[in-house]
Amino acid sequence: MRKLTLAIQFVNFVENPNGTDYQLNSRCHTLVDTLKNWVKSLRQPRAKQKSDQFRTSTAKAETASSPYEFIDSNAVKHEVTATIERAKSGAITSEDIKLINAYMAANLMFLSAQRPAAIRNMTIDEYNNKEEDDEKKGKYLIKVVRHKTAAQGPARVIVSKNINDVMNMYLQHIRSKLTPQCRAFESRFFLTPTGNEYRNVSEAINKAAKYFNLETPNATIHRKVVSTETKKHKTSCIDEVCDR
Repeated sequence: MRKLTLAIQFVNFVENPNGTDYQLNSRCHTLVDTLKNWVKSLRQPRAKQKSDQFRTSTAKAETASSPYEFIDSNAVKHEVTATIERAKSGAITSEDIKLINAYMAANLMFLSAQRPAAIRNMTIDEYNNKEEDDEKKGKYLIKVVRHKTAAQGPARVIVSKNINDVMNMYLQHIRSKLTPQCRAFESRFFLTPTGNEYRNVSEAINKAAKYFNLETPNATIHRKVVSTETKKHKTSCIDEVCDR
């Protein structure tokens, strides 16, 4: 109750900043200090909890092979190939579209260590304007303009030759037959089977992986692990995984 009274008095002081009640002014400073201590006490346990969770998740990510269980699975690759063949004959289903979307997105996101937004917002023009790597033939670079840290420049999405082949087939036989639900989605490379924005990228990948009894890593943790390893060895870890 005393703190509530101080809060009321503080409001009165703010309303009359030129007041001469020095005792009230002193109490207002006491309230501000109290509030700061409250905030500090609340933040410390949360910060420690987040730090502990990150260290635990990072340790698991560094030792697990889960980033590649889904994209390297022979069963998944076989089903993706079968999906493309069905698409050529016009016999594709919504589940087929979900699978091939998840397969392409997982490859792009994990092998490039990018955020889901960079995959979700990638446009057809950005894909078509991809650049071929002069040093390693068959590897491409897509520059995605719209993403979380766009102020720092376009997101660099790496595409291996195998995935590029899949993406080409997707554009020809699947994406071209999807009707965007609004004009804002017309340029998007990825669309849901109903023509909506491919919004929950990580969730879609996880669902597809679970169908094959496989696991995928947390995208944020994976990206930070790759970033840490890159800084540690002063070289990009992406070059190695893109040759997979």
